[in-house]
Amino acid sequence: MKKIIKGVLIGIGTLSVGLGLLGMFVPLLPTTPLLLLAAIFLFIIEFYHNKPEEYLVLVNTVVFGIATIVAFFVSFTSEGFGLTGYTLAQPVSYLLIIIGTIIIYGISQYMKGKKPVLFASLILALAMVGILAMMLILPGLFNTFINGITVFFGFNPYAVTVQEARPWTLGEAWTVFNFGIILMIAGALILLYKSWKEYRPEHIFVLVWSLFIIIAAFRQVRYEYYLAVNVALLGGISLGFFLDRAWPDIRAMGRRVAVREPLAEPPAEPTPPAGEEPKPEPKAGKGKGKGKKKAEKEAEKPAKVTKKPDKDAKKPAPKPRISYANILVAGLLCACALIFAVTSAQVNYAVASSGGIRMNQDWREALDWMETGTPDTGVDYYAIYDRESFTYPDTAYGVMSWWDYGHMITYIAKRIPNANPFQAGVSGRDGAAAFFISQSEEETNRIADIKGTRYVMTDIEMATGKFWAMATWYNSTEGQQPYQPVFLVPDNPANPRTANPVTTYTDKYYLSTIARLHNFDGSLTPTGDVYYIEYTTTSGVGPYPLITSAAIMGAVEAKAAAAQYNAQAQPGFSAAVVSSLFNQPTVDVPALSHYRLVHESPTNIFSGSSPDVRYVKVFEYVPGARIQGEGVIEVPVTTNTGRQFVWRAASVDGEFIVPYATEGSPYEVRATGNYRIAGTGREISVPEDAVMNGARIA
Repeated sequence: MKKIIKGVLIGIGTLSVGLGLLGMFVPLLPTTPLLLLAAIFLFIIEFYHNKPEEYLVLVNTVVFGIATIVAFFVSFTSEGFGLTGYTLAQPVSYLLIIIGTIIIYGISQYMKGKKPVLFASLILALAMVGILAMMLILPGLFNTFINGITVFFGFNPYAVTVQEARPWTLGEAWTVFNFGIILMIAGALILLYKSWKEYRPEHIFVLVWSLFIIIAAFRQVRYEYYLAVNVALLGGISLGFFLDRAWPDIRAMGRRVAVREPLAEPPAEPTPPAGEEPKPEPKAGKGKGKGKKKAEKEAEKPAKVTKKPDKDAKKPAPKPRISYANILVAGLLCACALIFAVTSAQVNYAVASSGGIRMNQDWREALDWMETGTPDTGVDYYAIYDRESFTYPDTAYGVMSWWDYGHMITYIAKRIPNANPFQAGVSGRDGAAAFFISQSEEETNRIADIKGTRYVMTDIEMATGKFWAMATWYNSTEGQQPYQPVFLVPDNPANPRTANPVTTYTDKYYLSTIARLHNFDGSLTPTGDVYYIEYTTTSGVGPYPLITSAAIMGAVEAKAAAAQYNAQAQPGFSAAVVSSLFNQPTVDVPALSHYRLVHESPTNIFSGSSPDVRYVKVFEYVPGARIQGEGVIEVPVTTNTGRQFVWRAASVDGEFIVPYATEGSPYEVRATGNYRIAGTGREISVPEDAVMNGARIA
């Protein structure tokens, strides 16, 4: 029976490891170098202490052997030799770890008795040779290996734009584990203390494992899941250690009573030694008369009880000594464990009672509409197509949005995203980042044509909080600085060290495609009042420039003042024109003539009725009807939520390109009147066919 249970447990463990590896290929692979480094570190420690290293071979062989077998059976689902998909690169990389472990073990056995420095140097040299061989023989795996290092250690600027790959902060660590961190630190210190007293490989293994997982968690937040095991293990060690120390004191407190001294008893008659006759009593008639009388008198006196010390008598039991320090420490750690357990349960209950972590309901509404409100792509969502022979039908099209929302577009709307959370379709000259950061409609349209884009989905986060991520993917060197510069604004000009960081917006931000679409509905928008600021980069107050002077004025006046100041400014001092609001431009924003709003979600991000900016918007990319004329053309539009605005555009080379139909629109968002050319009284009706075919209107 025991063998059956053992076999079942081994089978469950093997299956769990295999399924876990399948689910964590992407987060695990960047840390493959870290796993190798941890194994090498442990080998060197064991060699230094002249301890057997067989357990390291066993652990790596079993764990990565399972990984190799499981990965092999799913490695043919993706082409190529990359580690971001289920390819042969997975089983090969895990097999190399096993082989490397065995080689290091063989070297350690061969060099037994040699200096540890020689062993460490040889291992380092072997690692360099292995990396060089990988670069020459398996360049694809080598590139992925190097990319994993750069991503994991934060050298890749794109990694921080991924929510689960960004660095972990101390505040987040406390929020997740709170008092569990104290227990973990206590457990680590105990293992260090025990290892100092007596070297034990299992203690070193746990410490090294925990150290590398902590490093991983602070480099990428997703590793906090794996750190939970170490928190529980080290926390249990700390509790067990201090409870063992305090338990005798706790028991002594429970049974501590006063011990009384027993009464003494008269001494017993001496017993003659064995084999001797007892001495006879003195007889009365013998001796002299005087002596006889004295003896008789002595006999008549009452016997005196003499109390003599008895060496065998029990002494009073000493009062037990209690270490209240042990009890206090154990109590504090138990309190930490209790608080940790209660707060964790409260968080879990709150999440469960609220229905779990739910997706944004504005996105859900917009995606539900897209599934039924847009043309079918001609690609069956549930069908299985042959990879080699499949081609997209003429009715297929893409949906452009930021990669965060790609899987939702696929799963809920049943449409084809141009970018997805595997970061596919994001970077490069034709990626989603370039589309949304583009400063000209011609460049935006070029990318849309290459990607087969028909619809564009935007939200307020893309236009504000996530803009920095798009800017980073577009140009990792400049980042958000040209679009959303951050300045320090002092609370009190007399004391600039109390300054707070404030995000501002520049011309380049307002001319970006995402701002023109989401903030201004693709309509011509004139500038308003702006901030003229003077700032210094040499204040030493913080990481951002410090504003020394600011004033509100018109855009033209502000730009003239900034140009004049910068022409004669001292080094480290500059002037700029910015806005503090994402929807109040610092430059005249031209219209996007090939994009029309077709749906918006119900939530206005502002609490009042004005301004009215909806959370999620859907635009359609159309050829646009062509109208001859000069000046500014406008048309009133009413959205599916009842919001009303006027779409405007300026003529280019004597022509207007307009995206809204005044007749036959298939959408709830529609023009409620004809186009009018301002100042002329001319009105133009535009049918849907003209918009979709790029026809000229007489």
